Amino acid sequence: MNAKVAVVGSTNWDMSMRLPSLPAPGETVLGGAGYFCLGGKGANQAIAAARAGGEVFFLSCVGEDAIAAEVRKELSANGLDLYGVTTIEATDTGSAMIFVDERGENCIGVASGANAYLTADIVARHAGAIKTADILLLQMEIPPATVEAAARSHDRVILNPAPAQKLSKALLSEVSILTPNKIELAQVTGAKPDDENALKNAAQCILEQGPEAVLITLGAEGVFAVTSQETFRLPAFSVEAVDTTGAGDVFNGGLAVALAGGASLREATEFGMAAAALSVQKNGAIPSIPYKAEIENLLNQHSPLL
Repeated sequence: MNAKVAVVGSTNWDMSMRLPSLPAPGETVLGGAGYFCLGGKGANQAIAAARAGGEVFFLSCVGEDAIAAEVRKELSANGLDLYGVTTIEATDTGSAMIFVDERGENCIGVASGANAYLTADIVARHAGAIKTADILLLQMEIPPATVEAAARSHDRVILNPAPAQKLSKALLSEVSILTPNKIELAQVTGAKPDDENALKNAAQCILEQGPEAVLITLGAEGVFAVTSQETFRLPAFSVEAVDTTGAGDVFNGGLAVALAGGASLREATEFGMAAAALSVQKNGAIPSIPYKAEIENLLNQHSPLL
């Protein structure tokens, strides 16, 4: 039986452009190569979970525009049931502009479109499907009130607090595992952790508000995890990054599937890290998401836990 994961979140249509360098304010950078593809943190995480072997229920909103048909087609082609994909009338589908430089770093602008209309009422209408999942995965590209309502609908919740923003105490009290990067950790706690001790202190502040674990993603430095029982760091897989877009989403999708399947926190963290390591070696968010067999192969060859 597959691990069951529910994802409530955003769907976008992305325009990605690879440039020699990221534009500074007022600067035009020539020499880019661009392409369009499905994106959005919710869709990225849902597809990452599906490719990692999960049975996924995805709740999201698209607009009543020409792009929506292509989005639905791509979601279906990537193994997702469209039951939870809701059309918002007289609204555009969400979109994003993504710039990636030669080092694989990126900057992103998002027009929320239909994602802003994913409400608590829509969540309530699909509460039954959400509850059948082993775990619920959330992010912050939909309204915070909706994220909070969704979190209340399940007793095992992973929240990726991205894009970075302050989180309410009510929301944190409903979260089981929080997965920030350093920037997001700073937004959540108000601190600017610059060493391992500071990371631990910031994470413990979050644990006091409800979560059972905080997994801080550090890119090439791996993942630093803090729970009430233990603290550990897992080193990153040694890979050459081509495009880091969506790597955090891939990590969260893999993490969710592994936990839903009964893995320990360390094992699930390692599984998510392997998925993310594979993703950064290719261009694009969804085109780079690996499949379960690829993840297991990397783990068999280069597991940090061995």
